[in-house]
Amino acid sequence: MAMNDEPQVMTELMNVLHQASQQIASEQRHDEELELVDSIRYEQGLIDWRMRLPEVERLLEIRTTSEQLGALTGSVHLSSHQAFVLASETENFLINTAHVVVISGLVNRVK
Repeated sequence: MAMNDEPQVMTELMNVLHQASQQIASEQRHDEELELVDSIRYEQGLIDWRMRLPEVERLLEIRTTSEQLGALTGSVHLSSHQAFVLASETENFLINTAHVVVISGLVNRVK
């Protein structure tokens, strides 16, 4: 290797090391973000969904174990630990919480 090539080789080596350092930092940030998402999911899993029913009229979509009902959309008017009333435009449904399979429209924070 000639003496003239040494500065160029050193420059290329420094560039490669810098890129590797940036890649490692990016992967560490990504791992930290995944840990945060997992932690949030875990914490939300510990919170009973009934505690996240909206206090104000807000539309929820609910699926129950009943095949006849399918998906219900409405707002919660009364609720207890065992049941709640879901009111649509035309009907009121008394929903046993033990039979709820899917629910969307819950609030993000606990009451």
